[in-house]
Amino acid sequence: MRTRWRSLAGRILLLTVFCTAELMVISFWLDTDSLVQQTRLIEYTRDSGPWIVRGIVGFTAIFITFAYLNFRAALDKISDEVSRVGFRWSLFAAHCSAMAVFAGLSVVLFGGRGSGIPVDLLAAAWFLAGISAIAFAALTFLPYAGWRQLVLRTGYLWAYAAAAVVSACVIGGMFRSLWQPACYLTFSLTGFFLRPFVSAMTADPTAFVIGTERFQVEIAPQCSGLEGVGLMLAFGILWLVMFRKECRFPRSLILIPLAVAIVFILNSLRIAALILIGNAGASEIALEGFHSQAGWIAVSAVGVGFACAIERLSWFKIKKGHPSPAAGSQAVTHEFFSI
Repeated sequence: MRTRWRSLAGRILLLTVFCTAELMVISFWLDTDSLVQQTRLIEYTRDSGPWIVRGIVGFTAIFITFAYLNFRAALDKISDEVSRVGFRWSLFAAHCSAMAVFAGLSVVLFGGRGSGIPVDLLAAAWFLAGISAIAFAALTFLPYAGWRQLVLRTGYLWAYAAAAVVSACVIGGMFRSLWQPACYLTFSLTGFFLRPFVSAMTADPTAFVIGTERFQVEIAPQCSGLEGVGLMLAFGILWLVMFRKECRFPRSLILIPLAVAIVFILNSLRIAALILIGNAGASEIALEGFHSQAGWIAVSAVGVGFACAIERLSWFKIKKGHPSPAAGSQAVTHEFFSI
């Protein structure tokens, strides 16, 4: 058991669980919209902070998923090498120290408390503490040599994952013009999921306000699920490109609208859960952390599970040694996607 957790997969799993737990706590505690100081760096933090977190979550999910599915031989070699190296507890202590600094600066910045130090300097130190905490955590579970080999032996996967995340953000922004029909669909699905759990539901379809007598939310454009659609579109397209020689076309194209449908259902479930949390009396948790990051974390997790599940379905994937049915046009389509 000890050797298993020292393997590459075990280390990355532990790191993912550890960082996800910390991210959830930070998301529940901090909300960039509550920043009261108005300086250039603070405005950048307020506007870009959530996107940076989403980018990190999306990049990690995509990179780990495709590395596992497409570079298993290379990962096995890295796993053999890193299993001989123990966890760096001194770096874990450094991570805890950086997180303590990050928490202290968060109290000052988000609480609007004056400290006599320029706000921009505090914000820069806050950024540096957060980045340092991430770096120390990464190096605690996996040494620098392991990270270096992971990047080198997976080719340009890091670039593909980064491009997919950026594309997801761009696509989500471009889809903002569709926010009204998307919000209406989300509004309807949220009411459908919420109705069995509340006795008196209030709903205003013209203002997209839904909830209970005690707690109500407005479904804004950023809550419509379009950002998740962008992430799943990027994920699905990258999947079809990287595994084009193993996918059964054109049936594999069904995965794209299926992923979009799952995104909308999950987003509506998230909003329904948010309303139930707020209705139970935990309105601050519902409106701050749960509202801001739970969507992308859930979509990324489902994307990983979705990809791993598809790997085992022969209806979408051509198993080695088993030719694809429909030899004629199927072979032509496969040749096209191999260019």
